Amino acid sequence: MISCQDLKFSYPGESFDLRVKSLAVEKGESVALVGPSGCGKTTLLNLIAGILLPGEGSVEVEDVRVNGMNLTQRQAFRLGNMGMVPQNFELLDYLTVAENILTPIRLSGRGIVQSEHRERLAELAGRTGMSDLLQKFPTGLSQGERQRTALCRGLVGNPALILADEPTGNLDPGNQDRIVSLLLEEARRLEASVLMITHEPGLLGRFDRVVDLVELRKGADS
Repeated sequence: MISCQDLKFSYPGESFDLRVKSLAVEKGESVALVGPSGCGKTTLLNLIAGILLPGEGSVEVEDVRVNGMNLTQRQAFRLGNMGMVPQNFELLDYLTVAENILTPIRLSGRGIVQSEHRERLAELAGRTGMSDLLQKFPTGLSQGERQRTALCRGLVGNPALILADEPTGNLDPGNQDRIVSLLLEEARRLEASVLMITHEPGLLGRFDRVVDLVELRKGADS
């Protein structure tokens, strides 16, 4: 599902750089990505998603070289194959919760929202406790509600790959477990792969594997 080889990335004008010799995630595998703040976890997710491009190396998702495509191709590939749950939610304040969740459908090649998409929206909203909030706007939501909205948006398109950046960061322990259970159950149902950043040690046992980015970076430097 994911294959990263000999990655090198740096931000212009900054001393930070990220080097990853090799990272592979198999189809249907769930992987927790851990490491201290600032080590490059979000950067790595953005490289896999094609939001950022490496200076060297390759990123492949489903045998497609993501960094070999142009911007338009990467956006289309991401919308068609990946479910993104970003750390800062990236909700549009002028859209309702329901409209935010359905945004990937509208932006993708599928275009028009069909009845099955609205059924999927209702299902996810019910499972995340968002059913009564679908007509609200993001400015009227708590941080936890905004986070759950972003999770529903990431799952609504039935993606083959779910990339999640701290999707439980603003939730209490009970809701953390509920959200991770939903994410992993959906991944199993879809036979999707999951790469999720987390700082919560209590969640790590829920994943097939844990990858420490600090250790990956050591391998690239050796």
